[in-house]
Amino acid sequence: MRNILNIMKKELKKVLGNPRAFISTIVLPGLMIFLVYSFMGSATDSIGVETNEIYVLNAPDDFTQTYLNDDMLNAMGLSIVKTDEVNLDVLKQEIGTTVDGILYFDPSFNDNLGNGAKVSVIIDSNSIDGMTAQEKIMTLVNDYQLALQGVKPDYIVIESIDISGGDGEIGNLMAAMLIPMLIITFIFAGALSPACDAIAGEKERGTLATLLMAPIKRGDIVLGKIASISIITVLSAISSFIGILASIPFASSMFGTGFNLGVLEYLGTFLVLIAVAIFAVSILLIASTFAKTIKEATAYAMPVYIIAILSSVFNMMQTGAQSLWQYAIPVYNCNLCLKGIITGNINFNQLLLTFGTNIVYVVLLIYVLIKMFKNERILFSR
Repeated sequence: MRNILNIMKKELKKVLGNPRAFISTIVLPGLMIFLVYSFMGSATDSIGVETNEIYVLNAPDDFTQTYLNDDMLNAMGLSIVKTDEVNLDVLKQEIGTTVDGILYFDPSFNDNLGNGAKVSVIIDSNSIDGMTAQEKIMTLVNDYQLALQGVKPDYIVIESIDISGGDGEIGNLMAAMLIPMLIITFIFAGALSPACDAIAGEKERGTLATLLMAPIKRGDIVLGKIASISIITVLSAISSFIGILASIPFASSMFGTGFNLGVLEYLGTFLVLIAVAIFAVSILLIASTFAKTIKEATAYAMPVYIIAILSSVFNMMQTGAQSLWQYAIPVYNCNLCLKGIITGNINFNQLLLTFGTNIVYVVLLIYVLIKMFKNERILFSR
C-alpha cells in the first residue's frame, strides 16, 4: 500500500506541484469551456432573429388581419411594407439591396379563389437574406392556404420566382458558407502538430541545445522553422481545398448544380491560404516555445485552435455586409475575405486591410518569437 501511495504522490506531483502543468492540465480545459460557451451564447444573443424587409402587394384583408399583425411578424423576424400602388417591375430591381423579397397577390386573387388564384413569391437566391426571406414568406402563404381550404393543395397557385439567374450563384453562396470554415480548420489542424514538435519537441528530445550551439543566429532558426512549417501547412491546405473542389460534383445537395470561380478567385484564395498559414504557424510556435513538452505545447495551442474554428462558425452565421474594421480582426478577416472572394462581394479596401493587417500581425508575432528564443529563462524554464 505504501508503494502505491508513493507512486501516486510522484505522479500527482508532476501536475499539481508544477504550476505550468497544473494550468495546462487542470485550469485551461475549464477556462476554455467557459470562454467557448460564453462566446457562443453572446454571439447567438447578438444575432437574434434576422429581420427581413418584405413588400406585400395586393394582399386580401383576411390575410392582412391574420398574418400581418405585429406579434407574428416580430416572432418571424419580418418587416412588412404593405402597398397596392408600387410598380412590381420597379420593385424587383430593389431586391437584394433594400428589399429581401416580394409577396405579390394577383389583382384578381379573390375572384379566382379555388380556380387558379395566383400568389407570387419573388426573391433573389444569390443572398442568404433572400433565401431566408423565401422560407418565411412560404410559411405564411402555406398557412394561409391551409386556413382557406384545409389540405387541398390547388385551392391557390403559389408561384416562386427567383431573379438571381442561375444555379451557379446558389452554389457559390453555399460554398461561401462552408469552404472558409473548412479551410481555416484544415490550416490550423495541419499546423498544430509540426509547430508543437518544432521547438517543444526538440526541447523534449534534448536536441534544441545542440542546435543553439551551432553558428546560426537564433533569428535565422526562427525564420527557418516558420518558413518550413508554413510550406507544409499551405501544401496541406491546398490538398484539402482540391479535395473540396473535387467533391463538389458529388455534393449537389450542398452546393446546388453549379459552383463557379474564375482564375482571380482561385488566386485570391491561394493568397489567403498563405496569410492564414503563416499567422497560424507563428502563433502556434510561440506556444511551442513557451512549453517544455509536446503535450504541454498542444495544451497551450488548443485555445488558439478553438478560437479559429469559432471565428469560422461565427462567420457562417453572419449575413449582409460587414463593417470595414472587421477585416482587421486576425483569422476572422480571412474568413470574411474567403467568403467575399467566393461570392464576388469583396472590394479592394477589404482585401488591402485583410492582407495589410495580417502582415503586421505576422511581423509582430515573429518579433515576439525571436525575443522569446533569445531569452534563456523562457526557452529552458523548468
